[in-house]
Amino acid sequence: MFKESILEEFQIRESLTVAVHAGNFHADDVFSVALLKWLCTATDTELSVIRTRDYKELQSADMRVDVGGKHNPATWDFDHHQNNDASLDQPNGIKHAAIGLLCQWCMEEDFLQIFREKYLYGLEYQDNTGKSHEKYNSIGFFIQPFLPVYGQKENLNELFWQAVAVAEIVLARAINTTEGILKCEKDLPSATEEVLVDGKILVLTEAMPIQNWLHPEIAFVIAKAKEGYSFLSFNGALVKENLRGLRGKAILNACGYAGTFIHKDGFTGAMATLEGAKAICLASL
Repeated sequence: MFKESILEEFQIRESLTVAVHAGNFHADDVFSVALLKWLCTATDTELSVIRTRDYKELQSADMRVDVGGKHNPATWDFDHHQNNDASLDQPNGIKHAAIGLLCQWCMEEDFLQIFREKYLYGLEYQDNTGKSHEKYNSIGFFIQPFLPVYGQKENLNELFWQAVAVAEIVLARAINTTEGILKCEKDLPSATEEVLVDGKILVLTEAMPIQNWLHPEIAFVIAKAKEGYSFLSFNGALVKENLRGLRGKAILNACGYAGTFIHKDGFTGAMATLEGAKAICLASL
């Protein structure tokens, strides 16, 4: 997942001092530190983090993240608060946050493309706007309960590191799921038993974490389950209305094929046979 050149740069270091801003923290700086901890662990590099806005302390650090007013990977500066910086723009209109700049710098391109779509866009949008994106979910809203409670005297640095500890767990899962998606894409051809209607329906040997944005042509995927065959909709396709919410005998009466259930919202279901699953999906195109 990490670029070889970045791993080599870290491996020649015994230690790394990173500066992030003092005061209230956000998902951006918390996840940035969690990512750098992961990278330092992978290269056996000792990590020190300074939370400061003091100019001299910033300059003494090896890296500045989400602070310092500059984005320059050559000097290990990864701030996103400056105006009129074209390097912060992304094609979908979401501005980079510091975590996105870090990932762009250290992650391999194939991994980054998946990780960005699955996790980064939502996190960056949240940090830049304070809102949820209508399309991209953010993994960063869990940070809010770690901010100081009104009326209580709490230590911001202690709360910051508590948030980082949780972010490390979330980041590890995000990295693992991204690797799983990459493996899915590699294995998908060999796991595909049948392709129907110009790729709109796939029949697989097992359920796989296929992503909508990587396969906009897919409407339904059918996969062998423990008992029978399950199906799942993609890219807004749904089972036709008269079949939604049916169970057991009601499915048999409606379509002539035995089934366990069809979800009331029409996005998934389970049939006893492959022929039955195909019939439901084909009828719903």
